[in-house]
Amino acid sequence: MIAKDDSKNKLFLSLLVNEKSNLLKSLGFPVYTSTQQNQSGNNFGERISNAIQQVFELGFKKIIIVGNDCPLLNGVILKKAIHSLQNNEVVIGPDKRGGIYLLGITKEYFLKQAIENLPWQTTRLALTLKEYCKDLHIAPLVLNALNDINETSDIFFFNNLARTYNAALRFLFDFLQRIRAFYYRLSFVAQELALANMALRAPPSICP
Repeated sequence: MIAKDDSKNKLFLSLLVNEKSNLLKSLGFPVYTSTQQNQSGNNFGERISNAIQQVFELGFKKIIIVGNDCPLLNGVILKKAIHSLQNNEVVIGPDKRGGIYLLGITKEYFLKQAIENLPWQTTRLALTLKEYCKDLHIAPLVLNALNDINETSDIFFFNNLARTYNAALRFLFDFLQRIRAFYYRLSFVAQELALANMALRAPPSICP
């Protein structure tokens, strides 16, 4: 629970879901959003395994499940995950608490009951997924670990990170603008010198 006011939690969740959905759509891939409103099952494991199965039943052979609580998950990482799933049966994006922010899996290695029974929403999920792969005699591709949002302190962390990032961008932009202005001044001076040299040259002699 992030906020004491449930309406604020729902609004915050809606913003995260929309942000990730728009990011995925921008990459040109079909996106299926699974929320508590359209999920079926008595617990998180049942709901997510049912959602995965429903997508596979649409005819897809490989899918990527993305959490909505990882602000650092960007297009570059998603493209890497998509590319990696072309050559791997499972792709795992672990978070820094032991959970995951991304799971890519092929239909062949999706065992519904086993996926349902994984320790979802715990710090043992990433490790248990690796054991799941080991039992199937496959080696998962593991992405870099990222921070996600689980508590109020995480929101403050990402807010401070965004401020630092924006400040760094402003500094870099100003620095590049200064370099650009200096280059133009240098170019202008060089052109002036070139014109001056041309003006000082004697006219070409014409031999009879």
